[in-house]
Order: sequence, then structure tokens, then C-alpha cells
Amino acid sequence: MAITENSNLSRLYKFFDTYGSERLSGLDHSYFSNLSPTEKVQAWDFLLDGFPDSVDNITGLYLLDKTRAIEQFKMALAAPAPASEYPAERRADQINRLLMLRYVTNFDSDPRYVAMLPEFARSEFEEVRAQFAQSISSNNATADVVKALKGMIFTETERIPVASAIMALMELHGVSYDRNNPDHRSIYRSLRSGDPGDKLAGMDRLSAMRPLTGI
Repeated sequence: MAITENSNLSRLYKFFDTYGSERLSGLDHSYFSNLSPTEKVQAWDFLLDGFPDSVDNITGLYLLDKTRAIEQFKMALAAPAPASEYPAERRADQINRLLMLRYVTNFDSDPRYVAMLPEFARSEFEEVRAQFAQSISSNNATADVVKALKGMIFTETERIPVASAIMALMELHGVSYDRNNPDHRSIYRSLRSGDPGDKLAGMDRLSAMRPLTGI
């Protein structure tokens, strides 16, 4: 496909050849806002190629056309997760599948897909466990998902995953953590405590502030 330097698509294509801060920042809506209908078709076809294996392609498809992307993600998630003896490949696959699930379940609460989420709370990879917690919202928080979050709070040993799980549970109870709020700090400390009784007390305080109805 011939792309000139002046094409609106050139920035998108160049993104995939870049490294450093721009690549780490990821794609955003600005890469697609000025595309013509024809260019959007070209961008879609470009991103669709091998998308289940790329966080950038998954994100790009979602930004370009959320509804069509969700349907593609559902089809990809219906396929069994590939098995690999290599940890790096397993980690990448889990990150990609979890990202697709995050987009799907925050758009469509179909229980078939929401039911896939808790397995990532038990991932062998710290980053995946943290991203599971960061994926939870009121749109996909079923009883099993909340149970997985609470399980992380009781058993997780790594700092980022347990902090992510605590923040997610607090958000579900309507508490957006504010370090300047003494009640928030107190609840957070209870949930981070090594004493299971303290953790339960923190969860009870959250439930008293806003029960999780319907879960």
C-alpha cells in the first residue's frame, strides 16, 4: 500500500516503526480523527492483521470503530488461548486477551465474557494480576469478579497487584481513594494489613458506605 508523507495514515503507520516515549504512550484518538472514510477502511485492514497478538492493534481497532472491534474481540476470545512453554509468550498472550476482555466487558456485560475475567486474578504474572484489578468496573463486577478481587487482597504478596485490587474494590463501593482523606487512608491501611481480621473490617466499612447491590 503506497502511503505518502502527507497522508493522514502516515502517522499511524510510522507509529509502528517508532520506539521510546511515543510508542510507550500508545495510540489515541488523534491518530484517527482526521482520516477520510477510505483511509479508515485502510487503517482498519492494517490493524486487523494479527491483532490478537498486539496490544497496539487491539487498542487501535477499538479507537477506530468500537462496535466492530468488540465483535472481532469476541471472536478472538472464543478461540482457546494458545499454549506455550515460554513464559514471555504466555505473559503477552494473557495481556492481550485481558485487554480484549476489558474492552468487551465494559461495553457488553454478556456473562460468557465476564466469566473469563477471574482467571486472570490467578495469573502467574504480576503485571497480569494488576491489570485484572485495573480492568474491573461497575459494568463487569459480578459476584465471582468481586470474590477474585477480595481473594487478591487476602493472598497477593506483590505491591502493585494488591494496591490495584484495593483501589478497584474501593471504587466499586463508591470510594475514589484520596490520600488526604483520613477515612480513605484508614480503610486502605486495613485492607493492606497482614491481619485478616483487619482486612475483613475494612471490607465491612466499605459495605457500610455503599453496599454492592445486585452482586
